[in-house]
Formats: sequence, C-alpha cells, structure tokens
Amino acid sequence: MTPANAALANAALVTTYGRHLASRGLAPATVRNYLADVAPFEEYLAAQGIALGERAEGLRAFVERGGP
Repeated sequence: MTPANAALANAALVTTYGRHLASRGLAPATVRNYLADVAPFEEYLAAQGIALGERAEGLRAFVERGGP
C-alpha cells in the first residue's frame, strides 16, 4: 500500500477511535490527548505504507518482521 493510501486509511480509523472515546463520555481534553498519543505511531505506520484495519493485517506484518 502506498504511504498516501495508508495515511488516509489510518486517519479514518483514528477518527473512529476518537468518536468512540467521546461516546464513552471522556472529557474533550482527554480525547485530544489520547489522539495526540496515537498520532506519531499512525504517521510512522503510514510512512511505511502500513494501514491499520479491522483485523490489523498491516500491523501484524510489521510486528512479525520486527519493524521496518
């Protein structure tokens, strides 16, 4: 997967995660902080062309090969 496509897919997943956190009644600042914690990892994975999905095949492949 290209880094651009991975970035789009990952951004959509992180947006969904943010909505999930907000739906649990977390304070807006807490949601922002959680998303800020995830952002560097999301950006790194996108740069590697790894998209996270429901089954996280990309992340699994990344872990199995020991990183980049």
